Amino acid sequence: MVATRVAAEPEASHIVMETTTEAVVETRRPKTVAAQFDLKSLFRGTRTRLTLYKEGLLTVRELGAVRRKELMLDLRYLDPKPSVSRTIAVRLLYPAGGAAVLAALLVALASLGVFPPIACLIPAFVLGLVAGVTTWRFLYQSGERAVFRTARGRADVLELVGSIGDTKTLRRIVPPIVAAIQAAGEARGDYQLYLREEMREHYRLAETGVISEDECSTCTQRILHQFV
Repeated sequence: MVATRVAAEPEASHIVMETTTEAVVETRRPKTVAAQFDLKSLFRGTRTRLTLYKEGLLTVRELGAVRRKELMLDLRYLDPKPSVSRTIAVRLLYPAGGAAVLAALLVALASLGVFPPIACLIPAFVLGLVAGVTTWRFLYQSGERAVFRTARGRADVLELVGSIGDTKTLRRIVPPIVAAIQAAGEARGDYQLYLREEMREHYRLAETGVISEDECSTCTQRILHQFV
């Protein structure tokens, strides 16, 4: 994208993006590693490697049998305050507990000879399976997540999830990322120029599939409204 001019906003029609997104990426390459973290999810079966670079960049790569594309984020354009939320899927505990109690009751009745074993053990097995699957879903859906957004466009570009058992790792990873974003933000220059550069960053994120074209358009409009 060599040049982009927004005609829908008359008050900002003078804004021209003169630098290609390729040129922006070319001038900022990760070279010196500052820190590296692995976020594992036991119940989701995923492992994410995050690498912070002294050049103010962050790369994110999903590790596993299938090699996935590496995501690169320019920390200058991220909001240092992530949206942090905690989820406890309590609604799944009731069916899991109920199925487990019924399964145990059927096994007890069979062992006491109240009912024939065949009449109890098969339903008990099914109920035990239901309890196990529901418990796994509870562990999968419960946990904490931290979402990082772009500073002015407010696009969600990085979501870190820590399931139960992984939340301590998530809490250990977030502060260094926040500190790196704050350090990168200190290098911001002219505010108007910064807004143009963040728009270019949104175009790059859309081209690499991090955000959709619709999200990019929405973010662009948000940024244009901040020009004075």
